[in-house]
Amino acid sequence: MRIKSTMEYIQAHFTEKLTVDMLANIAGVSTRSYAKLFKMLSGYNPMEFIIHLRINRSKELMEIPGRRLKDIAQSVGYQDEFYFSRIFKKFTGIPPKQYMKQSE
Repeated sequence: MRIKSTMEYIQAHFTEKLTVDMLANIAGVSTRSYAKLFKMLSGYNPMEFIIHLRINRSKELMEIPGRRLKDIAQSVGYQDEFYFSRIFKKFTGIPPKQYMKQSE
């Protein structure tokens, strides 16, 4: 199914700028249909799926001593470390700096 192939595409390119319109175009369906089918298959809307991939990768990077938050944010696809911090806290319940201290 085309939706599954876009999930694989997302997993390979989650650090890049991705939009639902772009992903729907790759799948060859309307944006609305894509979002609906994606949610049925994964349990997430497409952007939530991307965020979860980014957050999980950022957690892995935070366990490497000496990594700066700004560098981690950029390496998972966020140019603004403050926006990344808000998203991280929203999805994990704690700020990234606190998570990093727990990982030490």
